[in-house]
Amino acid sequence: MTDAGYTDYVQEEVFEDATGCQQQTARRVNSNRPHTPARAFFIHHFRHGIETCFSGLTDRFLKKIHATSAAGFALKIGLFVFVQALGCSGL
Repeated sequence: MTDAGYTDYVQEEVFEDATGCQQQTARRVNSNRPHTPARAFFIHHFRHGIETCFSGLTDRFLKKIHATSAAGFALKIGLFVFVQALGCSGL
């Protein structure tokens, strides 16, 4: 799913031709290619869950991540994501 602010119909067609998958982009109200009401509900429903999870993930991040190497930075980010997954699962 992509954001309505980044709607590019040419890129959507290239993506579909290359992968065979249709991109589910949230559309603005005045879009040239509006979705059916059922598809718009589907996109909104799943987008809400993704945004909620991402919001919870960013809430756990520190304001500053102190790492002395790229590997240390990657390790800290990976652990933040792991802790978020544990928190979402109820553990």
